[in-house]
Amino acid sequence: MIIKSTKCPAGQELVMNNLEEDKLMAEIEKIKAETARLMIEAEKLRAETLKLQKETKLQPWLPIILASVAIIVALIK
Repeated sequence: MIIKSTKCPAGQELVMNNLEEDKLMAEIEKIKAETARLMIEAEKLRAETLKLQKETKLQPWLPIILASVAIIVALIK
């Protein structure tokens, strides 16, 4: 971005241009850091989701087993 002004000497325009560029680069670095943090968080959530899915696959058998035990106990009494 070039700042054009007839009132400012060329040196001041260059300094203003460099400041704007530095601000933009700092903002880009903040965005990159935030993106990396969010990617790590997303990976943690994916891992937790997979863990829960694996646990859920085992749980449908649990009620069947408990019901079977309850029926057997009821028949014995």
